[in-house]
Amino acid sequence: MPKRKSPWLGFAVCLAAVLLFLAYLITAQRFKLRDFEVYYTAAKHLITGQQVYGIPFGLGSGYYKYSPFALFLFIPLAALPFPISKLIYYFILASAVIFGIYFSDKILRKFVFSSVEPHPTDRVILLTALIGGFHYYRELILGNINMILLGILLIALTISNTDRFKRSFISQSGSGLLLAIAIMIKPHFIIFLPALAFRKKWWALKGAIAGIVFAFFFPLVLGFQKATRLTMDWFNIMKLHNESVVGAENTIFAWTNKIFFGRHIHIPEKILFISLLCLVALAIAGIIYFNRRSENKTSGQDKQKMIISDWTFEFFMLLALVPNLTKTDTEHFLLSTPLILFLLSALNHPVQIKKTSKWILISIVCLAFILYGGNWHDLIGDKLSKLWDDFGLLGLGNMLIILCALVVHGLRRKTHKTAEI
Repeated sequence: MPKRKSPWLGFAVCLAAVLLFLAYLITAQRFKLRDFEVYYTAAKHLITGQQVYGIPFGLGSGYYKYSPFALFLFIPLAALPFPISKLIYYFILASAVIFGIYFSDKILRKFVFSSVEPHPTDRVILLTALIGGFHYYRELILGNINMILLGILLIALTISNTDRFKRSFISQSGSGLLLAIAIMIKPHFIIFLPALAFRKKWWALKGAIAGIVFAFFFPLVLGFQKATRLTMDWFNIMKLHNESVVGAENTIFAWTNKIFFGRHIHIPEKILFISLLCLVALAIAGIIYFNRRSENKTSGQDKQKMIISDWTFEFFMLLALVPNLTKTDTEHFLLSTPLILFLLSALNHPVQIKKTSKWILISIVCLAFILYGGNWHDLIGDKLSKLWDDFGLLGLGNMLIILCALVVHGLRRKTHKTAEI
């Protein structure tokens, strides 16, 4: 049995990387954290009773767009001077990046891949960091919140999967409450609620709904009139932000328009949006249905393991799908981190597939990774980078990652069935 490496070595490497990157940002005068500046200033405005929504707090799209409840989470940092808060938030976010990658890998090893299957953790984590390098760079330099939300959702998943909690409605409700926090910061995570219903995770669903209701009415502590104004302002800015979601280059809507309709056939945006959302919902329901049908063909401990493995995969798939369904910035595609780890890990394990087909699959996966993480402005130049954005190649790469992961998941299921026979 190989000697286990000391966790302190990994900790020291990560700490050195975080400090070196911070030193680079400071010396290059790029330690701005523009997105965090928006959260910080909006929370300041809430404390002082000033306008929160519709005010530009930073460069570009520097408007606060999250819920009134989310503002309360930033009040402790808003009470401190901005330079100190910025430094604290940088270390929180850097920790979330490291946690998100390592914890995703741990979840895969515990819930998806068998303990007897080889799992080259170090190589997989390094490749994941390289593939998503540009997005991690943007997340840290802008001070966004995606990796923090990913960490919250991974903890929620782990609680819902852990055996000792499976009969505890308190723990399952706690999983739902964590999901509710993520939804009330970024409402597109509401995509998980139907999945909880399909999976009959009723206590988690009840916990999520209760958490959403509580967070929605929490601003009433400020008074009815102020809470109502904040909520209405939030609805208005969300509506404004999502008006052109169909035209956002990296979405499934834009790519459907390009492939099937082009410039010659005009489909009303609302019809296209609703139709595709319904198709996506049906596809998700179909995937869960077929997984559950396979699970029902097994029994005992194997069935429980398969249920947990399938739910973990479905959870990761939904995470990766979110950026393709919303108008969002490129760093939001970091939500695909767990699915990238799944693909890299699964391709290191034996699957029942012809050699030619396997190399075709690996080629498509490599193409997907290039499209996903290859838009480094400094390396490829502004012109090519702009074309990359205009054609939505990041969104295409992300969709290919999801499709390849579905294929690999199916192949793993087929391989395991053959092994049992």
